[in-house]
Amino acid sequence: MTYEPTEDGNSFFNEEDQEEKDTEQYNQKECILFVIDCNPTMFIKDEKGDIPVKSAFEKIRSSMLSKVLNQPTDQVGIVLFGTREKQNATDNESVYVLQTIDIPDASRIKEIDGFIQNISTLHDKYGSIDWEFPMSDLFWVCSDAFFGSAPKYSAKRMFLITNNDNPHQNNDAIRQSSVQRAKDLITTGVEIRLFGLQKDNKPFNPSLFYNAILDDPTSDSFSCHPKLEQLEAIVKSKRAKSRSQFHLPLKLSDHLSIGVTGYNMIIEQRISTAKYFYTAEDEVKEAIGTTRWICVDTNQPLTRMDIDYAFNYGGEKIIFSKKELEDIQTLSEPGILLLGFRDIKELEPHYQVTHPYFIYPDDTVKRANTQPKIAALIPQEERKDREGNQIEPPGLQVVILPYADEIRSLPVLSTPKPNQEAIETAKEVVNKLYMREGFDPNRYENPYIRNHNNMIQTIALETEFEPEVDTIIPNYELIENELVSVIDNFKEQVGLDNITEEELLSFAVGQKRKVIDQDLSDSYKKLKLEGQSVENLWEQGQLTKLTNDSLKNFLKENGVQPKKVKADLVAQVSEYLSKKFKTN
Repeated sequence: MTYEPTEDGNSFFNEEDQEEKDTEQYNQKECILFVIDCNPTMFIKDEKGDIPVKSAFEKIRSSMLSKVLNQPTDQVGIVLFGTREKQNATDNESVYVLQTIDIPDASRIKEIDGFIQNISTLHDKYGSIDWEFPMSDLFWVCSDAFFGSAPKYSAKRMFLITNNDNPHQNNDAIRQSSVQRAKDLITTGVEIRLFGLQKDNKPFNPSLFYNAILDDPTSDSFSCHPKLEQLEAIVKSKRAKSRSQFHLPLKLSDHLSIGVTGYNMIIEQRISTAKYFYTAEDEVKEAIGTTRWICVDTNQPLTRMDIDYAFNYGGEKIIFSKKELEDIQTLSEPGILLLGFRDIKELEPHYQVTHPYFIYPDDTVKRANTQPKIAALIPQEERKDREGNQIEPPGLQVVILPYADEIRSLPVLSTPKPNQEAIETAKEVVNKLYMREGFDPNRYENPYIRNHNNMIQTIALETEFEPEVDTIIPNYELIENELVSVIDNFKEQVGLDNITEEELLSFAVGQKRKVIDQDLSDSYKKLKLEGQSVENLWEQGQLTKLTNDSLKNFLKENGVQPKKVKADLVAQVSEYLSKKFKTN
């Protein structure tokens, strides 16, 4: 038995007067420092005709745009090393802090665009050296950049892009100090991602220098990637924000409980809410809205102590204090109580009436307003890709189960059995539509949202608008080339080869025609009902037949702030009309 907050859209609880917002703890605020090698060979075209430094800036630009749209509070910085010029807090040679760690904005992205359009300007402005300099100086500058600017408790990641796999092959003293400085950086909580690029068509060999940084080869604090194309994917691997929905104790027995936090792992992507800004001198600031309650009679502001809660009962308002309302809504101590163990085969697919939640150990505060629900806890192992990026975290999936009256029985009128040849043909159709890599919703983006983001990007960066391609549209060319003959064969097997589209549609819905006709009749009655005036329906005692939107619109038009629950809306409309006609 699980005691969880009530279901409300994407929220796991319904608390109108919530004083503190949910924390996003699964993915912390992140700080990324891109570190780019600027030795002369990084400016020479490779076998594909790409300039490594330019390619690095192209990937960084894409990553920064992703941060702006998906994690606007994350911070990014860029450091160049192997340059003739220097600019850093410790005044070390050949290290230039191009962009300090801060939230990426349009001006920073425009600067990167300038280098992408003409990479020679980077070489001309900051220079390039081909002699050895201490890598320990670079790690020292990066440490200062992280802990001088990065927010406290943020996840810190360093992306090191270079094609020099052995920077100190002739100087053991500098080599040892550089390795130790890199280890110190990892010890402080910085994750180093090395992108070792080819040079002179020779693969990057991390064992010559960089592998010495790791004491533990199985650690996730350091990793090497051979392709720069992986950079953007790694940045996006922590893009999805999992908002914590609840904090509850998992009661394993009478004397043993574990604190867990529940996360909503599946959230519909939506366009972010527009915000208001104002100009204060030379600085643009966000306008922070505040809510104040004003007494209708005295026109004076009200404090929380002055506001009570009431429900209409028998034509009267029953007053409750906030504490009494919380006591009414609280059925029992919140928590997840383990009832027992069942085989996963007993969990039928249709038992899942809503998307599951994910729980992870976390000893924090628990919520008090709960309602009981039955749920199945399904264990989930950690899963990583080839590069070591976490795809699925370890924990438990919470599948909310329905009560008996929530499951509707569907009468089966007939179940014709197809022959074996038709079954095999159907399998062939399904196999040709099978996705080898599996379906991953993260690979598909809403084209409407992408176009919206592109419009904002176009205005901010003063670039040309490029419409987004809808990747969700079926591949009709593939279907036409690969499936037409198979589908025709299947239609012949089941006797649909000579049927028209109109007959097929009629056959598919014929058995439900009576139900559809009834639904259409009900819809017509509803439209006819909506066409009447609210006053007439109030006189007939039929206000409850109106939709919530109709009731809310009526109240707003008459200067009354509508509530949320339909019973309250009906009471508000009835009260307003009663006063109106009584006054008249």
